[in-house]
Amino acid sequence: MPAQVMDGTSVAEFLIGVTASGAAAFEARTGRKPCLVTVLVGDDPASHTYVRMKRNRCARVGMVYRTPTGWRGSRGHQRGVEEGRQLGGELVGGVFGHVVSAVDGCAAQVGAPGCPDR
Repeated sequence: MPAQVMDGTSVAEFLIGVTASGAAAFEARTGRKPCLVTVLVGDDPASHTYVRMKRNRCARVGMVYRTPTGWRGSRGHQRGVEEGRQLGGELVGGVFGHVVSAVDGCAAQVGAPGCPDR
């Protein structure tokens, strides 16, 4: 089978359009925009970039995006993941320094295991 060149930009634009349509339908059905929370575990520069990209994409498709500030998690990878999950559960439960009316998704962004925090 010969190799096929994919146009990543076209695929990304298609997925952004589908997601924007889904977010608009969600808002029409519920009266509010969908909300994604990302918990950043550690201080890996690549993770910061990924979280920033996630925030920008959410804005582009009409979603609310939140990330807690002032929280880094532990330096130990597994402990940081566990703390991130716990914080994610608290966020979904409405603890975010203020009451969040609804969180529809929570993701923990964790640097690769074995990579030192900077």
